[in-house]
Amino acid sequence: MKCKTTLTHRHFGNLISFAYSPDGKTIATGGDDGTVFLWDRASYIYTGMSINPQEIHGNWRAGWALDVHTLSSRPLPGGGYDTERTEFGEWVFQLKYRHDRTKIQLIAEVAANFITEKFAVDGHLILPYLKAILPIPPSDQNRDFQPVTEVAEEIGKLLSVPVRTDYLTKVKRTVPLKNLPDVKSKSEQLSGAFVVRSQDLKDQCVLLVDDLYDSRTTLTEVSKVLYEQGGVQHVLVLTLTRTRTGGN
Repeated sequence: MKCKTTLTHRHFGNLISFAYSPDGKTIATGGDDGTVFLWDRASYIYTGMSINPQEIHGNWRAGWALDVHTLSSRPLPGGGYDTERTEFGEWVFQLKYRHDRTKIQLIAEVAANFITEKFAVDGHLILPYLKAILPIPPSDQNRDFQPVTEVAEEIGKLLSVPVRTDYLTKVKRTVPLKNLPDVKSKSEQLSGAFVVRSQDLKDQCVLLVDDLYDSRTTLTEVSKVLYEQGGVQHVLVLTLTRTRTGGN
């Protein structure tokens, strides 16, 4: 991108450089570490991440995973794994497992850009019809840091869509699904785990947000609850990443 204007600004103690494209529509920002990001000037939505979205199918109206999480993973002789992640998958990993809060804004920008520009049903972008964004309730509700909720809240701010953390609640303690052998046992574990607290989204369109698409068991159960208990008209799904065999 050829730039015509450059200036600097100190943001949260870091020196940030700004450069505008000749048409004025795109801004490139760079920090002290040499990282460069591209933004749409009108919306300030991050546009520089290369992702590989894939449709995900289930009992919801439409769904997408923004990118695959890992490209490869092989066991090491001394234990552990040598894992190669996509760039976006690495962001999600750093947020979820390293509690790197600097990734919240970046991940939300990529998601918001996709929803604004690409997420469509029957040829119609979903954004004008969205009444609420619903983060999947966390498995460990006592944990201080809830990455899915925080990313969902940031997406909601960018898109001016309400984020409802009070609408869908997990009421049953469950074991980690990754420890269960098959979809049947996972489904049985999640049966009755979620409830809807009100009817104020009846006949509306909502977006479920989760971090990883794998067996789709949680999304299936939550979508069922939203349809049956909440009377929601359309459930849409967005996951940040997916496993290489997600849904199979």
